Amino acid sequence: MTKILVIDDDPLVSVLMGRLFRAEGYEVNVVIHSSEAIQVSNLFQPDLITLDLMMPPPDGFELCAMFREDSVCAGTPILIVTAKEDDLSRSLAFDVGANDYLTKPFDVDDLMERAKELLRGKRLGLYSE
Repeated sequence: MTKILVIDDDPLVSVLMGRLFRAEGYEVNVVIHSSEAIQVSNLFQPDLITLDLMMPPPDGFELCAMFREDSVCAGTPILIVTAKEDDLSRSLAFDVGANDYLTKPFDVDDLMERAKELLRGKRLGLYSE
């Protein structure tokens, strides 16, 4: 089963995203404390990570960079899902290793399509490890 790790410190958003992905048949693990994200990801070994940017340390930018340095998740696609709409945040997210960027509030169909596209890319080996 395809696994998705949802990392967002807002419990409401985390639960919503978890339910949406589960309804599509994915196995989901939700992390609301960013300090636990690397450890959980190494145990869960997700096929896709969704990541909020505005969280207590480490924030999403730092966490994204940490995933790219992590031997288990270096090649895992990362979809940023954030309320930060500015060009600088978007650019910085891609600079630290994000594969896609979606702003909140998001359209559910858009979220699912982006997730499917990133997962398709992972299956095709498009993301380097």
